Amino acid sequence: MDSLYIVGSSGHAKVVIDAIEMQRKYIIAGLLDDYRVVGQETMGYQVLGKIDLLTGLSTHGIINVFVAVGCNYIRQQIVDSIIECCVNVNFVTVVHPNAVVSSSAKIMSGTLILAGAIVGPDSTIGEHCIINHAALVDHDCVLAAFTSLAPKATLAGNVTVATRSAVGMAACVIEKVVIGSDVVIGAGATVLISIRSNSVAVGTPARVIKERQFDDPYLS
Repeated sequence: MDSLYIVGSSGHAKVVIDAIEMQRKYIIAGLLDDYRVVGQETMGYQVLGKIDLLTGLSTHGIINVFVAVGCNYIRQQIVDSIIECCVNVNFVTVVHPNAVVSSSAKIMSGTLILAGAIVGPDSTIGEHCIINHAALVDHDCVLAAFTSLAPKATLAGNVTVATRSAVGMAACVIEKVVIGSDVVIGAGATVLISIRSNSVAVGTPARVIKERQFDDPYLS
């Protein structure tokens, strides 16, 4: 099996590590994290250094990397910085063996699909997305890059989710709804109409309660 470096070592990294171990395609070489001390461990894997360690590693050939950071905006910033400084990086896709992905679905690089998730026919999941535990993406959905679905979030058919948007835990989105970019859908919301970009929508039925900037924090 090929070796793999994981960027990030927090709680989200734990579910990534679990999925990679279950997938049995890669051997985890170690973790990279700008905010932890070298030698600290997450689930038995050591922090090897800061993210810029990848720059030197990539000069010796192609390296496999997975960015295990939950915040959509920060994940994009890290991916962009790695692309800028590294010459030979392969962002791998991680699909837990207990996820169900249609043979006609398209899953782009760097994306994570966790146990119990379902991705339906002819759906497209963009680069570096997170489809969390037991989330459902029905047929013909399109998720742009760096979007995320929290556990048990449900998208009916033909839903579009634009860049960096996050659908909260157990939220439901009915068919043909368009969720704009940099949107946060609150936990348990029921989305019956399209939601404009740069907004936060909560409740049943979901309504926009405030505007937000693309880099506003939304994870506690």
